[in-house]
Amino acid sequence: MTGKKNENKTINRIKKYDYIFLSSKKILKSFADIFKIANKNTKIVSTGYPRLDYFKKFKSNNKKHIIIAPANFLAYPDHSLIYYINTIIETIKKISNLKIIFRPHPANRVFFNNTKVNKYVDSFLKKYALDKNIILDFSENYSKSYYNSVFMITDLSSTAFTYSFLTYKPVIFFSPKEKLFKKNYNKLNHFKDRKKIGIVNNNIKSLEKSVVSLLHNSKKFKKSIKDVKSKLDYVGKSKSKTLWEIRKIIETN
Repeated sequence: MTGKKNENKTINRIKKYDYIFLSSKKILKSFADIFKIANKNTKIVSTGYPRLDYFKKFKSNNKKHIIIAPANFLAYPDHSLIYYINTIIETIKKISNLKIIFRPHPANRVFFNNTKVNKYVDSFLKKYALDKNIILDFSENYSKSYYNSVFMITDLSSTAFTYSFLTYKPVIFFSPKEKLFKKNYNKLNHFKDRKKIGIVNNNIKSLEKSVVSLLHNSKKFKKSIKDVKSKLDYVGKSKSKTLWEIRKIIETN
């Protein structure tokens, strides 16, 4: 999922690789079908999800935040929550005293540093620059923000699954163009598994109800999140599996 405009570029880059490592056997076939790897010598290998190894020991009891983490709005202009960000924040503030962590996609940081103009970002910065309850998070290591939150709000960002697999906390997917999203991505596990790790909303009214629901019970998705995570391969052992595969490649060649 790189956005339709960038998909062909991504496919052409991927075709040049001899080996591709993916997080589970579950997605090997769908990946090969979607990207139709032209180089028949390309080998796709399941090596697990290294991020889950790296962050697994982090603990925190300071759960006083709601985190908002949108996808790259340049890649997904039809689906980004950035165009609703002020309304989303005001909705949360109306029903909760929790602080809000807003974590832009790394590719969009330049807009938040005022080096380029984007009217939605500019409106956000002007409105919340002095608001102590709004935290703009540019940190490279997102584990602290993730673990210190009650739940996440995102659009179609894959960070939703990273978040849930690390913390066992739910995600609200804000999808104002759900029909278009379904048309483009309904075959992907990302689309199929969203309701197993959280709630899908396509308007502010339903999002407000979901926020209230998760504020009262953010643990109700814990079991289903664990079930989805269990489908991954080499959980907790991904680094060693990846290293083993690399050594095997080197020795073979």
